[in-house]
Amino acid sequence: RIGLLPESMRLKDLLGWCEQKLAAKGIRMVGEPERQIRRVALCSGSGGGMLERVISSGVDVFITGDIKYHEAQRALEADLALLDVGHFASERLIVQPLGDFLRRRADKRRMALEVLVAERERDPFLVQGGA
Repeated sequence: RIGLLPESMRLKDLLGWCEQKLAAKGIRMVGEPERQIRRVALCSGSGGGMLERVISSGVDVFITGDIKYHEAQRALEADLALLDVGHFASERLIVQPLGDFLRRRADKRRMALEVLVAERERDPFLVQGGA
């Protein structure tokens, strides 16, 4: 997905916003913290395979959940800011809404469907300290 923020903000402030909204600790950042960001690309999970498409799109920042070292280097070379919010945090936010959607869809079609939503799953990575 590509979209525009309502107004420009600094990369480090966008990182803080992502920490709060995703309850994500230890977000990794590539790029100048004071850089102004407006146009954003987003891919939940591992978005590293989309990096070249994102670079060619002309966005200011790419927010995704799993970036490798050489992908981060490539982004830096291309002057693309990155926020690696973590695989778990980038996908966890859809679990409950997706479960609700499936239940509604099944009810509408009068289908017997039990949807179980994992509630105790946690990010396997522990982050200590600050950025």
